[in-house]
Amino acid sequence: MEGFEALDNLVARVKSGTTKGKLDKYVGSALRANKEDIANFNKEQLSRGEDSEDGDLGTYHDFNYKNRWKPVDLKLTGDFHNSIKPKFGSNSFEMTSNDSKAEMLQDKYGDSILGLSTEDIQEVGLDIVGQVQYGLKNEIL
Repeated sequence: MEGFEALDNLVARVKSGTTKGKLDKYVGSALRANKEDIANFNKEQLSRGEDSEDGDLGTYHDFNYKNRWKPVDLKLTGDFHNSIKPKFGSNSFEMTSNDSKAEMLQDKYGDSILGLSTEDIQEVGLDIVGQVQYGLKNEIL
C-alpha cells in the first residue's frame, strides 16, 4: 500500500501545480551550464563559413589577406570568435559579441553571423534534456 500512497502523493503534487514554473528554471539552468558548448556551436558554424540561417559567408577575394582559399570564417585575429557568448533569458538565449568589430561584421555579413542554426539549436536541446529531466524529477519526487 505504501507504493500507491507515494504515487497518489506525486499525482496530487503535480495536479496542484507545485511544479509550475519550474520547467523554465531548469531549462535556464541547463543552458547556463552549457554556455561554452553553445558558444562553440556558433564558432564552428563560422569556421565552416556559415551563418545561423545556413547562409554562405562567401570567400576572401584577396589570397594574401588570409593566406588560404577557404570560406570567410571571420577569424583573422580570433578576437571576434573569442568574444562570442550566449546572453541568457529565463529559458532562452541569444548570441552576442562585445568585440569592437562585431557591429561592422554584422553590417557586412548580416546579423545572422551571431546565432545558432536550427540543427544546432536542436543539438543544444538534446544536450540539456537530461539535466532538465533530472531537475524536474527531483522537484516532484
